[in-house]
Amino acid sequence: MARRLLLFYMLFAAILFGGCASSTQPSVVARPTPTSTPLSQATLPPSQVSPRSCIENVMNFYRAIDQKDLRKAYTYFASDATTPDGQKLTYDAFGKLVQESGTASGSFKYTLSGFVPDPPQVVMTIDTGKYVYHSHLRVRPNGGLCPITTFDRI
Repeated sequence: MARRLLLFYMLFAAILFGGCASSTQPSVVARPTPTSTPLSQATLPPSQVSPRSCIENVMNFYRAIDQKDLRKAYTYFASDATTPDGQKLTYDAFGKLVQESGTASGSFKYTLSGFVPDPPQVVMTIDTGKYVYHSHLRVRPNGGLCPITTFDRI
């Protein structure tokens, strides 16, 4: 009985450890060759975008509105920017939205509330004197630029 048990353990060990000694070559993992891209041409995922240029763009946008320079404010939008309801943003539509928001009729205060990296957006607090609300402006990081692509309110 002891011989059978010993034979069984030897056979079991041979099967168990025999599979580890294969004659095939170990697998080789190919590593990509590093390449360099100039920083000005690099495209980063939204989570790695520095919010600085996006925040500056939005602050300049509100500064232009505060100075009643809607033409300049409109230049901070991307060429394919859309209105809150998804329509293509035109200068006339933008002017109407500014008038409706109350920011064009008088002095208002605007402060940065935060930056959300994914999807990239700048959140502002707007105080018109009558109302205080948040505005969420989606932006598109593109090199050193960060144009506004859409917003929920101005």
